[in-house]
Amino acid sequence: MHKYSHTVKIFEVKVFLTEKECAEFIELSESIGYESADVQLSGNRQVLSNIRNNERLNYFSGL
Repeated sequence: MHKYSHTVKIFEVKVFLTEKECAEFIELSESIGYESADVQLSGNRQVLSNIRNNERLNYFSGL
């Protein structure tokens, strides 16, 4: 693993996960499923596709 700094606040970690580890995370996330990503406005969370038009998975490992 190698950290490459682009700027003081932006960096990249090369070879953070192996190809096998990436495939395992993708398989896990696809088996759980994704939901439309929401945003928080005025204390309420809601789906606003004109602001955020992607899906996501919230995963808590219990660690």
